Amino acid sequence: MSKKNVLLISFTAFLLQVCVLIFGYVGFDSCYKSLACQEWVINPVDVIINYIFVLVPVFFLSLITYKMRDEVYRMWVRFSYVWIPLSMIAIFFAPAYSGDWMYPIDKNSIAFLASVLFIVISLAIIAWKYIAIRKIR
Repeated sequence: MSKKNVLLISFTAFLLQVCVLIFGYVGFDSCYKSLACQEWVINPVDVIINYIFVLVPVFFLSLITYKMRDEVYRMWVRFSYVWIPLSMIAIFFAPAYSGDWMYPIDKNSIAFLASVLFIVISLAIIAWKYIAIRKIR
């Protein structure tokens, strides 16, 4: 994928996340009163929001790599090609609700942990490759 495509797709996911968050604060109050609204709006949004949450850091990291050399971008994209599907699979198999009070593992916590790890590892890869390229040239 080109830098521009990754930026556009991740920006779309970012905007979708922002819209869902705004709708959550404004529209969900009235939606909880209607059973049909709960089934057709809230339940799908609860499922989709975790997967979109993983894609939001991609937008910020693609902004960082957009003006960098192509080698840095390619290294980060190769990592992203592996990490994002693995994160989504982990979110899919995580339980919807945690039964343990001490170690609450559910879809939300897995999505948050995957996003944080993705950011930390991506920044390390970008910095490492950027410094390595600068030393060579």
